Amino acid sequence: LQEAFAGLPEHCRRLITMLYGSGAGASYAEISERLSMPIGGIGPTRSRCLAKLRRDPVFVRWAQGRETTKEVAT
Repeated sequence: LQEAFAGLPEHCRRLITMLYGSGAGASYAEISERLSMPIGGIGPTRSRCLAKLRRDPVFVRWAQGRETTKEVAT
């Protein structure tokens, strides 16, 4: 997962980190200010960045492994 995350563009890594990682809890206003991004652009940019992550082959393999583990546990 870290390898797939590292393959994202810098702006995606920063945004995702602020939304879900070590910077989680920041308001959209804080994120907007820190990243010099309009508040209205945060949601669409987040969606594009997460879509890029989901298409990464490393992420796909990771996610498939989690699904297999989930099926075994059930």
